[in-house]
Amino acid sequence: MANFDSAFKTSQTEAAYKRNVNPSYRDIQGTLHIARIPYTFAGTEATTDTITLGALGVPGAKVIPELSRIRDTGGAQDLDVSMKLSANVDGVATDPSGVVAFDNASIAFTEIAGADLVELGADDDVTLTISDGSIGAVTADETIMVEIAYVAPRTL
Repeated sequence: MANFDSAFKTSQTEAAYKRNVNPSYRDIQGTLHIARIPYTFAGTEATTDTITLGALGVPGAKVIPELSRIRDTGGAQDLDVSMKLSANVDGVATDPSGVVAFDNASIAFTEIAGADLVELGADDDVTLTISDGSIGAVTADETIMVEIAYVAPRTL
């Protein structure tokens, strides 16, 4: 069975016997952040509507869709809708996640196969796009908490 090393592992190995080779762990480590943004449904949301959650305020934030989720936080109202996490990056609509079917409770977003993490500017709005051919129940005053997981470059 063959073994393969990443470029980072190769630099770690070379540091033991080469001069001026000093791999930085800083480049591969980062702090995971979670932005928690509440939303209360108006009850009139429909297919293809966009819910603007707001900007994260962090330049270079990269959204990790698989660690991001929607939680039903309020009331006994029924909530049955499919949504995806979207963003407005430099004025261009971008989808960091695939569509998930939300039916009360809690659900994590899904990644888009083959897509890299979406990098946001400090003022780029994060949105939810309703993507359901036949939207189910959306009751006024029903609340959700959108948890957006992201990493950002270190600035020291």
